[in-house]
Amino acid sequence: MGKQIKKFIIGMGSSMEVFPSSPQPPIDFSHKSDKENLAQDWERVGSYMFTAIGTVDEEQAKRILS
Repeated sequence: MGKQIKKFIIGMGSSMEVFPSSPQPPIDFSHKSDKENLAQDWERVGSYMFTAIGTVDEEQAKRILS
């Protein structure tokens, strides 16, 4: 029970810390345009589909050979 109380107190203290002592990672504000983001998303979708089709083709070839 002592460990739980200690963890609870540490958690409460850290939630009330206004100026944290540990450095925070820098925030990256360089945003891509919607067009670039959509293009990247569709490239990923195409890659996933290509991989899935290849997997299905391999499985069908194994069934035919066995």
